[in-house]
Formats: sequence, structure tokens, C-alpha cells
Amino acid sequence: MGPAPHALLLVEDSDFDAELIGIELRGAGIDARIARAIDRTTLLAALAGEPPRLVICDSRLPGLHGAEVLSLVRHAWRDVPVVFCVGTLEGDTQLAAAIPHADGAVDKRDLHALPALIASLLDPTNQNVG
Repeated sequence: MGPAPHALLLVEDSDFDAELIGIELRGAGIDARIARAIDRTTLLAALAGEPPRLVICDSRLPGLHGAEVLSLVRHAWRDVPVVFCVGTLEGDTQLAAAIPHADGAVDKRDLHALPALIASLLDPTNQNVG
């Protein structure tokens, strides 16, 4: 029996984007068990539980900004890497200020870059994905 799948938390309100992210990770051979938070209530519930190996975060959810998600995750799980998966930074100074404090960021229009970033954060010695 192989290693257990990596526990990831995906903070994403779009079903379509969540599915695309899952497809990219699976396609790259990343074995992940993905829990999902779609709003403040489900994020706070997730933060009360066991920490995942990594958090992937959208920049904007209903009533919740990605910068706030980063702050909440850092407060609850100081050492858990956080990666932003964003549609655009245009005009969002709050997000632009938060991204340097995250462990990485990927544009949703360039999702094929996400698995390599995730793999490097889950296992810094792993330089090859897939």
C-alpha cells in the first residue's frame, strides 16, 4: 500500500474552477484528498479541524477576500503553505499586497503551472511532476 493522499484545502466558491484545479493535480500525478471551503462559514469550520498539508485559495469569495483567508489560515495553521490561484490582480491592491506573504501564486489562466508549484511545496526535493 502506497503513501496516503496529501490532504489539501481548496478555498474556492466556483465549482468549475474547483474541478479544473482537481483535474490539473490528478493529471500531474499528485495524489490529493481535497476538502473544500466555499465561504467564510465553511472556511472557519475547516480551520477548526486538522491542518491540511497545503491550502489553495481563490482571491475573492462571497463576503471573503483572499488576503483575509491568508490571515485566517496563518493564524490557525502557521506552517501550512498557502498558494493563491487567482483570476486577475488588476485593480486589487489588497491581494497584490498579500501575495508576497503567501507561498506562491498561479494565474487561473495558467493552471498547468499549479501542479509543479504544489509538488515543490509538498516535497521540496521533488523537482519533477507527473
